[in-house]
Amino acid sequence: MLLDTPELIHEIVKAVREAVPSDIPVSAKMRLGNKYKELALENAQAIAEAGADSLAVHARTKLEGYKPPAHWEWIARIRESVDLPVVANGEVWNWQDYVRCKEVSGCSDIMIGRGLIAKPDLAKTIKNQMVNGESASLEWQHVLKLVVLYLSRIEQNLAAKYVHGRLKQWLFHLQREYEEAGCVFEKIKTIREPSQLRIALSE
Repeated sequence: MLLDTPELIHEIVKAVREAVPSDIPVSAKMRLGNKYKELALENAQAIAEAGADSLAVHARTKLEGYKPPAHWEWIARIRESVDLPVVANGEVWNWQDYVRCKEVSGCSDIMIGRGLIAKPDLAKTIKNQMVNGESASLEWQHVLKLVVLYLSRIEQNLAAKYVHGRLKQWLFHLQREYEEAGCVFEKIKTIREPSQLRIALSE
């Protein structure tokens, strides 16, 4: 809802900038709007004028959610309208998306969100492609080890009744890149006890 009020966004970012020591960067992230994109440039300019050091832009409105496509061309418009570094975000799932996002947005930096949830080594894959021209990916057995490690971490930080939901959520997203994740998801989808989840993941 803040995206409907550029003046308030300016006040918030300005207050944060004034409260944070000058040697510490202040960054902001925005979507293109709440329901519509008509205030996108005004919101970005409000953030820049308030003293932010950089701006990340998710190339969709709140109403659009995560539905493709991401409107990278709007990030280009925002980048041209503000005098601060702009980071492009939205719908980057692989090397080809990364290249296309940079081309369309004109941004030198890309922020990856759900792409990393579906493919944990996506950033490394992109870097390898840039440096070596190759894009070897993690095999499922290595990803499964990360899933087991994640289970241990969330057991330490969440009440037991929430653990199964977080684990299944990640497995659901991993299905985009790994067919095996779907098989594991089906195997554990009715399990709620963390100890039983651990056993199922080791079978």
